[in-house]
Amino acid sequence: MHTSSILTASDFTYRSITREQTEVCDFSAFCPAYNEQDRVGVVTLHPEDGIRHCGIALLAITTCFYDTLRSRYDEFFDYPQHFAIIDAGPVPKWGPIGSAWGWIDVWPNTNWIASDGNACDMLHQVFRNQINCLFWPENMPASASGNYLPGYARQLMSRRLKSVLYYHAENPTLEIQGKGSALEIVSGSLDRLGPAICNDRPPHRVQRFRSLTPSEFLHDMTGCFES
Repeated sequence: MHTSSILTASDFTYRSITREQTEVCDFSAFCPAYNEQDRVGVVTLHPEDGIRHCGIALLAITTCFYDTLRSRYDEFFDYPQHFAIIDAGPVPKWGPIGSAWGWIDVWPNTNWIASDGNACDMLHQVFRNQINCLFWPENMPASASGNYLPGYARQLMSRRLKSVLYYHAENPTLEIQGKGSALEIVSGSLDRLGPAICNDRPPHRVQRFRSLTPSEFLHDMTGCFES
């Protein structure tokens, strides 16, 4: 919850991207119909990827969450319902990984979820944790490996998912730029991973995504569902 006293909405700038131009937009274009009860999930094959490519975006949502609480209460103790779904190996040693994600207010440790590193098993965790806003690596398509999801899971996810953002996207449609404290927090998060997990590249000051509707995403994931 330490970011609640550090970050403000002015630490983030949002832009829509088209072939012709890039235009400043607002938070609602990035995270439509946001509610402070939304469950946000970041799927990542490597602990640092989700932080490096989505950390600023996640902090922007976190800031909106705390802004909502500040508008209602003089004092509060709460964390946003944010989840890191990570290919962390068969027996994850959360130590530095948990410390890194906790530094960007993905906490408590029940929100750090280990998964096998394939699309089907990652999607199982998205379904099991009832994610509403999803960050997914575009370079991890649906595959034949892993455990297939039942058909009803697709129907339920089509109603529960509100937005999907691909990172590592070839043709991004949105970008978010962080500055000041937001960049410092993401850098501090990566530092906590240590050199054994994370190289010393700085976080991306500008993070780009391709926005999809839930139906478009679930179509991409057709191979993960029972036929």
